[in-house]
Parts: sequence; structure tokens; C-alpha cells
Amino acid sequence: MDMPTTRRPSAPVTPPRSIAFQEDVPAPATIVKPVDNAIRMMRHLSLIGKPSTVTLISRELKINPSTCFNILRTLVWNGMLEFDQATKTYTLGLGAVDLANRALLKGGGGNFLDVMHPAMEQLAVEYGVTVTVWRRIGEDRQMLVHIIDSAAAVRLHVRLSQRLPLLIGANGRIMAAFGGLDEDQIRQRYSALKWARPVGIEDYLAQVGKAREKGWAIDEGNHVAGIYSVAAPIFNTARIIRGTLVATMLMGQHDKKTTQKIVAEVARLADAFTHLDPQFGKG
Repeated sequence: MDMPTTRRPSAPVTPPRSIAFQEDVPAPATIVKPVDNAIRMMRHLSLIGKPSTVTLISRELKINPSTCFNILRTLVWNGMLEFDQATKTYTLGLGAVDLANRALLKGGGGNFLDVMHPAMEQLAVEYGVTVTVWRRIGEDRQMLVHIIDSAAAVRLHVRLSQRLPLLIGANGRIMAAFGGLDEDQIRQRYSALKWARPVGIEDYLAQVGKAREKGWAIDEGNHVAGIYSVAAPIFNTARIIRGTLVATMLMGQHDKKTTQKIVAEVARLADAFTHLDPQFGKG
């Protein structure tokens, strides 16, 4: 497959949005339970996207109600959460938003997204595709950490920090291929996936095998109807998968030859992430 030639972007695209990657670290020998619970509460409120009471939060997270109440009030006092006196509910506060914004705005050569942004923007501009970076979160989810929107009039809408099941889409096939899962684990997780145009498990496993062999995967309207995506793995220097680089476009947007160029460029850029940025490449 021929690699695409490098050309200067001819038009601006929507400014990128990103969440900085954090270095993979082993679990600490001692988990500080109040800190862990506070973070779990904030993440829970972020995921449910609506106000919640101390009773519901305590029940969902299996935290002692008194402990839960005290941590919530401490987070409110620090501005991380807001408390509605009328409904007795908690939501994320402006303090949490401020921390997130500071993380988003963090620049510098140590951030691999800064290093790779020009090449990703060039890909988005040259081919009219949306370029995203996804990171594995926990055992069974992946999170969108960077977006460069396509300049096309019609495009797939995605939001920063969006979470998806680990094995869904083109990026999910990559996670299945390189994420350390055996066939039984893939089969078990596959049964819970929701597709616009379902792929049979045997076909899915064959596509995972092809992704492992070729180093990239595609989704032809299976995850989202009418949407074509190509994904490639981003590894650290120990060859442990850290995330995926994905280009998304409309089905039929490009002819076969151009699509092949996009596939090759996604694979090349994903490989370059490890080699160009020492922070990302640490094993």
C-alpha cells in the first residue's frame, strides 16, 4: 500500500480538544480509601450526568452513608461539587471544571498530542476526516481524549471524554487484537455490545485476527450506521497498547484508492506516536 505524500494543510479545521494522557503506573501498595472514594464519587457524578443524592451515591458505590456524606460535604467545601439545598442533590462543581480546563490547556513538548497535532490536523484537512485518539480506561471501557473535527459539512458528532465499550468499533477491534484478551474473554464481552449493523462473533474474531496481522482495523457502518472508521494501535516502548488513533468519515466519502491512503496514514501516525514522544513512549 503506497504511503500518502506529505502536503501542507490548505484550510483550518475546528481547534482540537484533548485530555492529556497520564503515564501508566502500577497500583500503589496502599490505597488511601478516603481519597479513592472521593475520586470515585466525582467520576460517578460525571458519568451519570445528573444530580444525585447522598443515599443514591452511597448505594451505587457501596460506601458507608456517613462516610459518603462527609466526603461529599468536604468536596463541596473545596468547590469540587455543588450542593442543591432544595433537592438535596450533588453535581460536579466549578472547581472540578477548572481542574479539567487546566489539564486541557497544559502544553509543552512533553505532551505527545502537542507533538503529533500538526500531522493529525493535516490528515483531517487533507481527507476531510475526523481524527480522534482513544485511551483504554479500566478493564472494559475506552475514552475519547483528543478530537480534531472534520471540516466536512456532514460529520459524526463526538464529545471529549465520551466513553464506549472497550471492544466496539474499529478501535474496539484493535483493543481486542492487542489488549491482552483471550478468545473466551472477547466472546464474553462481545455479547454485551450494541451495533447498528451487527457483526457475527465469528466474523468479528476473524477481523480481530486480521487487525493483529496488519496493524489496523476498519468498521464499515457496523458501530454507527453510515460511518466508516479506521483505527491503529498506539503502544508504549514495551509494546503495551496505550490507545488508538482513529479516522472517521462517511461511508462512500472516498474512493478505494484514497481510502487505502487514509488507512496507511493512520497506521503510520499511530506508530509515530511511540517514537516521537518520550513521555508517551515510556514503558
